[in-house]
Amino acid sequence: MYKKLLYLLAIFAISVVQAQDLPVTEWKNLAETDWYSETESSFEISTAETLAGLSLLVSEGTTFEGKTIELIANIDLDGNLWTPIGPDIDNSFMGTFNGNDHVISNLIVNQPDEDFAGLFGSVLNASFHNIHLDGTTIYGKFTVGSLVANLSSHSLMENCTVINGYVQCQLGWGGGAAGGVIGGLLSGSAVKKTSFSGEVHGGDQIGGLVGTAWDTTLIEECFSEGLVSGGNIVGGLVGFTTMNFPPNPDSRNILKNSYSRANVIATGINAGGLYGSPETNAGIENCYSTGTVQGQQPFGGSIGKIMYDTFVSNTYWNTESSGLEIRIGEYTPEPDISVTGRTTAEMKTEEFVAMLNNNENIWSIDPDKNDGYPILFSQPLSTTTFDAVGVDFVIFPTLTLDHLNLETSLTGSYAVLDMMGKVLLKNDFDKNTRIDVSNLQSGHYLITVQENGKTYTKRFIKR
Repeated sequence: MYKKLLYLLAIFAISVVQAQDLPVTEWKNLAETDWYSETESSFEISTAETLAGLSLLVSEGTTFEGKTIELIANIDLDGNLWTPIGPDIDNSFMGTFNGNDHVISNLIVNQPDEDFAGLFGSVLNASFHNIHLDGTTIYGKFTVGSLVANLSSHSLMENCTVINGYVQCQLGWGGGAAGGVIGGLLSGSAVKKTSFSGEVHGGDQIGGLVGTAWDTTLIEECFSEGLVSGGNIVGGLVGFTTMNFPPNPDSRNILKNSYSRANVIATGINAGGLYGSPETNAGIENCYSTGTVQGQQPFGGSIGKIMYDTFVSNTYWNTESSGLEIRIGEYTPEPDISVTGRTTAEMKTEEFVAMLNNNENIWSIDPDKNDGYPILFSQPLSTTTFDAVGVDFVIFPTLTLDHLNLETSLTGSYAVLDMMGKVLLKNDFDKNTRIDVSNLQSGHYLITVQENGKTYTKRFIKR
C-alpha cells in the first residue's frame, strides 16, 4: 500500500513539476529597445519584450538617470528566464519606475551562483512606485529579493506588493542578504507601504521583507506573511542591521509601524519573529509579530539579538502563537528597550490597536481581515484572509547542488524518491536534519516524510 501511495504521489507530482520546470530560454534574447530615445525623459512599457529591453539597455550602460518608466499594462513573464535590470554595481538602474498598479506575473530568475537576483538587481538613486508582483521564483547567491536585490544610495520604494513569492539565496558562506521584496536596503534608502507574501530561504541575514538594512534606512508601514528560513540572523520582517564603517553615531536604521505574520526557522542563531538581529544603530517602534520562531540560542519571539546602541519602543509579540516567552534572545540591557508579550486575544482588540497607533491614525482592525489582527490603513492586505504557511515540514534549498536541510516538528522517517517513485535514500530524522544528495544525478526528485500513518510530500531540484 505504501509503495502504491508513493507511486500515485509521484505520478501526480510529475504534472506539477512539469508545469513548474524552470525554462532555459531567456527574455533578453527577445528584448525590444526601439522604444528608447536618449533625448526623451519618459517612456511607456506594455509588453514583456519592451521590459526586457529595459534590462538590456541598462546592462549596456544606459542608467536612466533623470528618466521615468511608466508601466501601462499587466505583463506575464512566464516561459522565459529573466535577467535583472541592473546586473551589477557598474551597470545600475538610476531612474524612476512607476508600475501604475499593474501586475507583473510569473517572474523567474535563475542565477544561483550570481549576486543581485531580482526583477531589478543593483539600483542607485532610484525610485519605485505602485508595482505589484504575482508569482516570483528567484534563485541567487548573495543580495537577493523579488523586486529589487540591492536598493541603495537614497533610493525609494513605496506602495509595492509581492504575493506568491519564492526567494532563495545560497546557503552557507558566501550566500545571504535575502528578503522577500528587497535583499539589501542601503545608504539613505527607504521602503514604505510595501508587503510580501510567500517564502524566503537562504544562508545568513534573511528577512521576510528585507534581508539587510544598513547606513541610515527607513522601513515604514510594511508587513510580511508566510515562511522565512535560513542559517543565522533570520527575521520575520527584517534580517540584520549593524554599525556603519566607519561608525556614524547619527546613523539609524528605523523600522516603524510594521508587522510580521511570517513563521521563522533558523538552523543557527539570532532568529526573531520580527527582526533577526538589529545588532547596532537600529530603531524599532510601533510593531508586532505573531509567527512561530525556531532556532538555536539566542533566539526570541520578537528579536534574536541586540548588542548596543539600538532602541525598541512600543513593540509586541504573540506569546502563544510564537511558542516563546522570551522577547529577545540576547541583548545588552538598556532603558530604551520596550518589547511586550501579548496573548492572541489581547492582540485582537481595539485597545491593542490604540497602543500601536500611539496617538496617530495608522492602524485599524477588522475581525474579517488578517485573522483579526491589526492592519495598516495605508496598505491593503495581499490576501483577504491570512493563511499561514505551515512549518510542520520544510526543506531548503529546493534548488541544490549537494544537500537538503529538513526542518520539522514531526518525528518519523523520510524518503527521497525519483519521479517514478523509486526510493533512493531513506532514514530517520530529527528536528534539524541535513541530507546529502550530492550523489544524485541532476533532475527532479520528491522527498516524503511519514508520521503516524500520514505522508507529506515536497519536491526539489538537484543541479
